[in-house]
Amino acid sequence: TTIFSMDPEFEELEYLQRTDEGKKSKNSNLTEEEQLKSHKCSKTDLYFEIKKRLQQINPDIIFNPQKYYISVRNNKNLLYIWGQTKQLRIVIMLEEEIVRKTIKNCRIGSLSSKVQSFYNGSCVSIYMENTNQIDEFIDTVKPLIEA
Repeated sequence: TTIFSMDPEFEELEYLQRTDEGKKSKNSNLTEEEQLKSHKCSKTDLYFEIKKRLQQINPDIIFNPQKYYISVRNNKNLLYIWGQTKQLRIVIMLEEEIVRKTIKNCRIGSLSSKVQSFYNGSCVSIYMENTNQIDEFIDTVKPLIEA
């Protein structure tokens, strides 16, 4: 008998589908467009508007497409973005109380302490569906991006 222990617990992590071919793709040449397309994201315009606005605040931030997400980083990861069919899921590396004070028009998802430990710090998940939600998102993450 084999017992596996996972930290964070497997059921608490959201995982994404494999590519159509069912093969792992190499991240080295993955573009943002390819990453979003591979997960059937219909919100690419929303993603690129967020990117443009964040780069206006800090032109040095890096958008780093990975197999399952796009990380936004400066000297450390600040945001993790997943393109989903009807929305963008964004993990913000801020405490939940701070995010709840400024974000009123996005659905906010609490993350367990084990999941926060996985991300190496306090964080919360938000779900964006349209451009009307961008201003409050930018106001919330601006201190992270400027640092």
